[in-house]
Amino acid sequence: MAVAALPAWVGYTALAATVVAAGTSTYAAVRQGQAQSAQAKYLSQIAENNSLLAEKAANDALVRGRQAEAQQRVKTRQLIGLQRAGGASRGVVIDEGSSLAGMEDTAQLGELDALNIRRNSILEAQGIRAQGSQFDSAAQAQRTAASEARIGGGLAATGTALGSASNVAEKWYTFSGSTQ
Repeated sequence: MAVAALPAWVGYTALAATVVAAGTSTYAAVRQGQAQSAQAKYLSQIAENNSLLAEKAANDALVRGRQAEAQQRVKTRQLIGLQRAGGASRGVVIDEGSSLAGMEDTAQLGELDALNIRRNSILEAQGIRAQGSQFDSAAQAQRTAASEARIGGGLAATGTALGSASNVAEKWYTFSGSTQ
């Protein structure tokens, strides 16, 4: 039993459907690359903002450290003043001997406390800046990912278009050969 030839419109319809599918797939590949690129750019901007906030936080840590250091020196001077007043009220000679040594110790310990406060604020700022550096690296990585996503979408679209062109050509060849 012989198989009847299909009407020409069936072949044209199949060919048109293949062309539409190829166009849709190519467009989808481009859009996917664009969407991935946009997401990476967004994440890059977040990382850049976090880096800026980290720098502000580091500067704030240093300012707070300087203020606390100054307050510690004021407290030390106040404590020495109380020691002097207490000794004088008891009739002790405050500028010599153990009284003087006690006030000198208080001054040295107070200065040590002030310097420790400074050191701690510097270490805090360094830690925050290290985080900021990590945010900068993340931002750069996301910018690279954005570029790569766009390129990848273009390459995927090109591959889809070329593969689809081959499929369309095959269908055209098959269809044109069967209508003769």
